[in-house]
Amino acid sequence: MTARTFFPALLTVLMVITGLPLSRGHAATITIVPGDGAGEGFYDTRPPDPASTAGGNTGATLGEQRHNAFAHAASIWSSALVSPVEIRISAVMDPLPCTSRSAVLGAAGPQTVHANFAGTPNPQTWYPQALANSLAGVDLSPEDDDIMAVFNSSIGTTCPFPYPWYYGLDAKPPKNTVDFVAIVLHELTHGLGFITFVDTDSGTKFAGLDDAFMQHLEDHSTGLLYPLMTDAERAAANRNTGNLHWVGASVVAMGGLLQDGRDPGGHVEMYAPNPPEPGSSVSHFSNELAPDELMEWRYTGSNHAPGLAASLFADIGWELNPVPSIRGNGVNSALTVGSGALLNVAVSLESGGQDGQPADWWAAALTPEGWYWFTLDSGWIRSDEAISGYSGPLFKLASYTLFNGDLAPGQYTVYFGVDLIPNGVLDFDSLYYTPIAINIQ
Repeated sequence: MTARTFFPALLTVLMVITGLPLSRGHAATITIVPGDGAGEGFYDTRPPDPASTAGGNTGATLGEQRHNAFAHAASIWSSALVSPVEIRISAVMDPLPCTSRSAVLGAAGPQTVHANFAGTPNPQTWYPQALANSLAGVDLSPEDDDIMAVFNSSIGTTCPFPYPWYYGLDAKPPKNTVDFVAIVLHELTHGLGFITFVDTDSGTKFAGLDDAFMQHLEDHSTGLLYPLMTDAERAAANRNTGNLHWVGASVVAMGGLLQDGRDPGGHVEMYAPNPPEPGSSVSHFSNELAPDELMEWRYTGSNHAPGLAASLFADIGWELNPVPSIRGNGVNSALTVGSGALLNVAVSLESGGQDGQPADWWAAALTPEGWYWFTLDSGWIRSDEAISGYSGPLFKLASYTLFNGDLAPGQYTVYFGVDLIPNGVLDFDSLYYTPIAINIQ
C-alpha cells in the first residue's frame, strides 16, 4: 500500500470573495475535532450573532454558533455517504487574509492520500483519505484525521470585510452576509474527494500516479482523458476554458437538470480559466453551470444541497445513500417570489448504492391551508395524513416538475424524499429527504 501526506499550503483549496437536505437514515459517522485554543474560534465566548439565532442556531456563544453551523454542514454529507469507517475532520477558525475588499473564507482538503490498498477499485491511483478508508473498510492512517479544515475567524469580528458570516441553519442569510454552512459544505466536499492532485501549471501527476478525480476529466478539444495525456497536454487542458469536461457516468446521467454548462453529449464543464488559478482550477465545476451548483468556484449563495457533487462522488467511488434534491425556480435554497409570479418546483434524485431498490417516493408541501401530498396519478391532494407519491424502484432522476404556476401569498415548505420500506407508510427510520422554504409575497 502507498500513502502520502497531502495538505501542503500551496495546494490548499481556497474560496475567495472579491468586492462583494437534511436527510435521515443510515449514515456515515463524521466527527469534528476542533483544534482552537480557549476563547478563540469554536470556543469564542463572545455573544452569539442575533441574526443567526433567528435562523435556527441556538448556540449560547459565537463559538458555539460556529460549531453548530459546521456540524450542520457535516451532517449533510454524513447522511449522504456510506462508510464503515469514521470520518474525522480537524477544524479550526483562525484569522486569515481579510481586507475591506476581499477575504479568504476558508479551505479544506484531505490530510493524506492512498494508493494500492486492499479494496482499491484502481491500482496505481490516489484516493483521498476518507474515501480510501471507506473502500478499504479500515482506517489506513489512524494517526491522522481525514480532513483538515480552516475558516476565517476575522470575518464579522476584527477585519473590515463588509460581509459578515451568517451562522443560521435555515439557508436564509440576510442581505450582504455570507452563509457559513454553505461555505463549510463546499470546502468539506473538497476534503472528501472533489479535488485532483494534478499540478495546475505543469500538468504533472502527484508522485507519478493517477488520482480518482482525474480519471473522469476530458479535454473535449482532443477527446483525451487525463490519464492518457502527457504532462503538457494536461497543462493545456487545465486552461482550456469551456472544453474541460467531467465525463463520469453518474454526473452525465444527472446533468439533465442543467440548462447551461453541459454539452449535447451530457458532459459537464469544469472550471478551467486561462491563466490557471492554483487551488481553484479543475477542482470545481464551471461558473457557467445553470442552475448554480454548490461546487462552482465562486460563492453561489445559500446552497445547502450536494447536487451534482453527490453524483461526482458516485463516479469516483463513494457509496451513497439516496440523495434527494429540490429546487424552486432553479434555486435549491430558500427563496422569495412575488405574488402572481411563476413558480417552478422541480426535484431530482441521486439513487446512490440503492439504485433499483423498491422504495416509497414522497413529495409534500406545508402550506397556509395545511398539508398537500403529490401523487403521480392525481397530482396535489390536500390531506393531513401522509400519501405516498409513488412506490417503485429507485433510479437516477435528473429532473421532474412537481409544480409550475403561481400561488397565493404565504409561507410554503416543500419536501421531497424516499424511504426504503415500500409499504405506503412514511417510515422515518429509513427516510431520506430534503426541504425548500418558499415565501410568496
